[in-house]
Amino acid sequence: MALIDYPRVHYKKNPLLEVVCQVRYPRILSIEGEVPSVFQNKIIGQFPILQTANEYQQQVSVDMTNDNPIPHITQIEKRPNYAFVSDDEKWKVNLTSTFLSFSTIHYSSWEEFYKKIASLIEIFQGIYPTPFYERVGIRYIDAFTRSKLNLDNIGWQELIQLSALGFLSNDNIKDNIKSFTSSTEFDAGNNLFARINTSLGYVNFGDIQAQLPERELSFIVDSDIFAFKMKKEELTSRFENLHKVSTNIMRSVITDTLHNAMEPESI
Repeated sequence: MALIDYPRVHYKKNPLLEVVCQVRYPRILSIEGEVPSVFQNKIIGQFPILQTANEYQQQVSVDMTNDNPIPHITQIEKRPNYAFVSDDEKWKVNLTSTFLSFSTIHYSSWEEFYKKIASLIEIFQGIYPTPFYERVGIRYIDAFTRSKLNLDNIGWQELIQLSALGFLSNDNIKDNIKSFTSSTEFDAGNNLFARINTSLGYVNFGDIQAQLPERELSFIVDSDIFAFKMKKEELTSRFENLHKVSTNIMRSVITDTLHNAMEPESI
């Protein structure tokens, strides 16, 4: 494991904005050629709202007849994206010819989330059996807003590890920084990989955002943990490993001060 191994906790003051799981597979033409009515019928009890959109895929060729290769767009393909949404609009399933994703803005526990993932993949496999998955990933988006945690007068240096702060840790300019973004990708061990994007940004909390002083900036951590090419029999163990890395990333970014302010409970 590339990161320190931390025990799992449940935060009473949960910073999560959204959690997304995605599995990618070799292109399935039947999803493009006919509406996925069988899939919809299997999940319509939980996801009754249907939304449709199109994704456009460009194919590029390169003219090598002279010394300056010139790329040309030879074809633009339209591929449907079907979104199945829960009646409270807090859970969503996306189905395309190359990926299935599941997301929520109402995450309560890994066990509940994974149970829904496993059920969806079983339904998917029953209709569109695929020999393997090209990529499997879990993405967690957290936003730390100091006023919501009674940390209004605490600097980011006391809440976020210096390794994740960049110039926000520079005493000479930290108070003048208006925006900040950083991106890091690393090998997390055990054939897993992680991409961490951190930034300062404004978060829409509905009515709460209007009450935050001067549209308060939040520190946002967007973690994408993923693995490549596996059979369906390997998914369960891979998902558990991906989730474990996500826990370790969270604790590696925040300090004990921020950790305690979110009121952790042992699991």
